[in-house]
Amino acid sequence: MRPKRGQDVDTRLSQLINSPVWTATIIPFGLLQLFLLQLFDSVRQEQPQALGKVIPIYGDVTEPELGISPADQKVLIDNVGS
Repeated sequence: MRPKRGQDVDTRLSQLINSPVWTATIIPFGLLQLFLLQLFDSVRQEQPQALGKVIPIYGDVTEPELGISPADQKVLIDNVGS
């Protein structure tokens, strides 16, 4: 994740976890039905403690090593399978 519009990665992650999103489904007769969903509603309901395990990592896919610092690479490696 990278900073965007003056927001750091922690703020962006918080917004991602808490922001509603629109999703669309085609129903019979070709009608489009829109739903407003909380992106992480099911996780929040079924395993609320799991959201506390999400760690934002600064990165940029256009940079070498995906723009991930050595310290953040260690965090990723240390948390594989956690």
